[in-house]
Amino acid sequence: MKILAIMGSPRKGNSYKLTRLIEDRLKTKGEIDFEYLFLKDTELANCIGCHLCVQRGEEFCPLHDDRDHILKRMEEADGVIFVSPVYMFTITALMKNFVDHLAFLVHRPIFFQKPAMIFIHRGDMFQESIKYMARVARSWGFSVVARLGIPDPDDMTPQSREKSIRKLEKETDKFFRALESGKLPAPSLYDLLGFRVWKINALALKKDFPADYQYWKEHKLFDKDYYYDAPINPLKKVIARLLEPLVRMFMRRTFQGY
Repeated sequence: MKILAIMGSPRKGNSYKLTRLIEDRLKTKGEIDFEYLFLKDTELANCIGCHLCVQRGEEFCPLHDDRDHILKRMEEADGVIFVSPVYMFTITALMKNFVDHLAFLVHRPIFFQKPAMIFIHRGDMFQESIKYMARVARSWGFSVVARLGIPDPDDMTPQSREKSIRKLEKETDKFFRALESGKLPAPSLYDLLGFRVWKINALALKKDFPADYQYWKEHKLFDKDYYYDAPINPLKKVIARLLEPLVRMFMRRTFQGY
């Protein structure tokens, strides 16, 4: 199995050292090809928020940088680990710029076959950073199966370090089990509602957002309850359908074009 760790730190510091422990743990479980992608070594210009990747398609991005190379490596991996230290209460600028470059994946997710692990160094104190990256990865289609936050190793007492290492091993084991099973998760009510919101968006704004409409049409999603075939709780399905008119009403009142 091939694992890709996307590293958001501008240096090889504690987040890298701790990720090496994740790598070592995974390699005790099976035959693992573990790769690192250091965002500091890539060419990613600052996203200018032009929205062309969302509206017309990612090929219309005016920056012409390493985005597609990174995307290809993510597609080739069986699972992805997103790693960032906390800088001023949140993820690094490198990681945030990377996230911005893939904004179109929120509209047109592609990573449904892949589990993801979120590792935020110092995320034990800033859980919102873990939640943010988990939300991002889920919006791209990933199944977020493991979440980890650990303080600086040098600042920990021996007892705290031992506890943190056990947490690291536990979350790493969760990640490996998901890799082995290959099972797609059943969508939550939140997932089902999000699916319907983007479906409404793709239909209502097909002239302004042709890339979205084409994605939904090509994948034959307009007549489906979710992006992929999975057991859906019947009650959740009914609730999502009943709430759809309210979603449409809100969007018509709030946004032009609906």
